[in-house]
Amino acid sequence: MADRTGLKLVGFVFGSMTIAVMMIAGVMVKGYSDGSYSFDNVASISETR
Repeated sequence: MADRTGLKLVGFVFGSMTIAVMMIAGVMVKGYSDGSYSFDNVASISETR
């Protein structure tokens, strides 16, 4: 059976990685909502008459 110290360490590592990913996602969402990031512009076809 695995010891509790090792399981605590693994839990801490996975927990800290989860928090880091959530913080990065929050910064990216805030950046998109503020307009500092933009999606790639799709080339539009315009027709002149």
